Amino acid sequence: MRLARHCIVVLCLLAHGCGDEVRRSAEQKSGGDATRGALAFRKLGCGACHASTEAAPTTRVGPSLRGLARRTTLPGGLPHTPEQLLRWLRFPQQIVPTTAMPELGLSEAQARDLAAYLYTLE
Repeated sequence: MRLARHCIVVLCLLAHGCGDEVRRSAEQKSGGDATRGALAFRKLGCGACHASTEAAPTTRVGPSLRGLARRTTLPGGLPHTPEQLLRWLRFPQQIVPTTAMPELGLSEAQARDLAAYLYTLE
């Protein structure tokens, strides 16, 4: 029993460390802050159209954002690079005029924070 508890503690510590690595990588890639991005995601109401967690309903107007970091393309056929994601977050209507995604008037810093959060979604 004691060994099992020890293993659980070790697994939790490893999982927490992996989460930190994902976060660091996401923030380095985007140049933003994932915590501020998560707050922006909620404040902007992104969850009304997009699922971001396993617990979120999948019947949304927009696609699920889980696993975004592993995708090779973005809407409009854009190659998935951090720069193109920032462009999409700031100016979706300019890229795909018929998209349901509204232009939210994001500053570059806000888009970077939101991108950092999106890159942490597994």
